[in-house]
Amino acid sequence: MFVRSLALVLATAACACATEPRPSSPAAAPQQDAPQFALPEGFAQSVSTYVAGWGQQWPTFRVHGTTAVFADGKSLHQQSWGLRDLAEGTAHGEDDAFEIGTLSVHLTHVAVLDLVRSGDLKLDDSVAAHLPDMELQPSITVEHLLTMTSGLPNFTETMLFERVYKRREANHKALVTMFAGDPLEFEPGTDFAPSLSNAALLGLLIEEVTEQPYADAVQARVLKPLGMDHTHYGRQAGASVGLSFHEDEHLVPVVDVIPASLGAAGGWTSTASDLGKLYSALLEETYGAELSRRMLGNNDLGKPYGFAPTTVAGRDAYGWVGLFDGHEHGVLLLPSDNLVVIHLANSEVAPGSQIAEAVAQMAYELPVPVRDEARPVPLEPERFAALAGRWVMTPSDLEQIAVDADAETLAAMRAIETSFVEGEGLRLHIHGRPDKRMHPTAPRKFFFKDRPQSTAYITTTAASTMLVLERGGGSLHYRRVAAEG
Repeated sequence: MFVRSLALVLATAACACATEPRPSSPAAAPQQDAPQFALPEGFAQSVSTYVAGWGQQWPTFRVHGTTAVFADGKSLHQQSWGLRDLAEGTAHGEDDAFEIGTLSVHLTHVAVLDLVRSGDLKLDDSVAAHLPDMELQPSITVEHLLTMTSGLPNFTETMLFERVYKRREANHKALVTMFAGDPLEFEPGTDFAPSLSNAALLGLLIEEVTEQPYADAVQARVLKPLGMDHTHYGRQAGASVGLSFHEDEHLVPVVDVIPASLGAAGGWTSTASDLGKLYSALLEETYGAELSRRMLGNNDLGKPYGFAPTTVAGRDAYGWVGLFDGHEHGVLLLPSDNLVVIHLANSEVAPGSQIAEAVAQMAYELPVPVRDEARPVPLEPERFAALAGRWVMTPSDLEQIAVDADAETLAAMRAIETSFVEGEGLRLHIHGRPDKRMHPTAPRKFFFKDRPQSTAYITTTAASTMLVLERGGGSLHYRRVAAEG
């Protein structure tokens, strides 16, 4: 799942609104604190209405999780949705813990910031100098890891991780050994890629510098000073159970993989309240003004530390996606108002980053349309059957995606198939991926339940029949080819 999911990190800003900011409040009287950010009247109802829009037609897409808003380190709002445990039917409460997945990189980063503040590390230190036993490029610095500009390949994309390491607690030295000797994807500092190997290597570096186990070091340097009493390493009893989407179109509890398999890149369990303390500390410059500025991208590399820059209501914002099997969280920081928006979700079908951004827009009184879920349209079986066939991507589209896609993705996407299944309709087949049902919303237009923002449509002209796949504003075009034999 991580190959797909890490690409979503850079899509956090896709729907950002570029509207004008609200008029500023009148200047505070001398010797008084500036007024704290205030949520608009009716905010809770607006959020409830928006969340209720998920799962109107398809219960699979109901929101399961917690939404919270903080300003100046204080909780302004928190609501919970859906079920903590699908099998037991247990409803969510505001203090529920979640496996926060790749939001864990921020705990790792803050531990490193504390080591920099104390003088135990320098941002321009060569990581290889601290870890001479690892086969690391000496040009990779601590700040390269923080900004994910090191060029290290992502260890989660290996078959060894998927089949073995994903089901047991990480040993950071063993994780780093998996990728340390591999060729870099680019020269350090010349590009950006959200590889979890950066955080895994920082975890090993923390252990080396502090001479403590990674989790103990984070406890001492981050959790205890910030009062994050409900944050723990690894899977915790009573935490929300992740829900993944099965190709037969129902939710499945995630029980066979463990968060600690990701180590410093994703091993933590936490609550919305605790994470509010963490992100508020970053905005309040708890680790120093200079480090806070560098964290938000004011550094030689021009990249934030584990955040993707975007805008909300005309204001600079910094978002990140928290991913683990069955989970998809989202967080947004808005420094202009010391505002933090967090959405923790134990379901991977309602995108946490999209919901967090919608909540942030509502906090600035921007209209957010209620989600309009596609409705299925029944069609006669013979009309489905006529649309089955083999499809080959047009040369121009193939050339376009070849710029960024790897060889495996190109091979999978070059040719696809549709088939008719009696009593079910059309299915889409992409090599190496689960089949997807194509739900009709019109005679030749379809959507996919596990990718609710994806659609397909089929057109016929005198020259050819074309299938178009659309997602996120982009499209791929395929021409139907004659059956062999």
